[in-house]
Amino acid sequence: FSTKEIVVGQNVSVIPYINPKNDLDFNTRKSILLNGIINFISAYPSIPLIFEDYAFCANGRITDLAEFTGVIKWTFRDRDQKKVAPTSLKKIVTGNGRASKLDMYNALNQNQKTSILGTSNVILKEKGTAPYSDLIDAYWLSCI
Repeated sequence: FSTKEIVVGQNVSVIPYINPKNDLDFNTRKSILLNGIINFISAYPSIPLIFEDYAFCANGRITDLAEFTGVIKWTFRDRDQKKVAPTSLKKIVTGNGRASKLDMYNALNQNQKTSILGTSNVILKEKGTAPYSDLIDAYWLSCI
């Protein structure tokens, strides 16, 4: 794995980045990411934690995601935590609780916030897909 720098206010933090096409097994990847996320959150004790709640009809590895997120929530159980339903976030951002991932991207673009994600061809080409749609959701959660 490698690391990526993330700017939070005036601070630069380094978090682990794992290429999804690497040879690490799932549990090793999960452990590296979890430790990196916990260290990152610990560096900013005054910032409240805002989680996008689980989608009612979620599919894929939802159990793994729930367990992973549960460990983070438990680790920081004494911190202010908020949960926002995906439909609520979409309603706040676009005015439509059933907005698509592309609608969320377009709202970001309309607010001239694309510099947060950069303007790389990958993001512009894959703007409605994960992990870019997750980054866009995280941005909007940080605005609440």
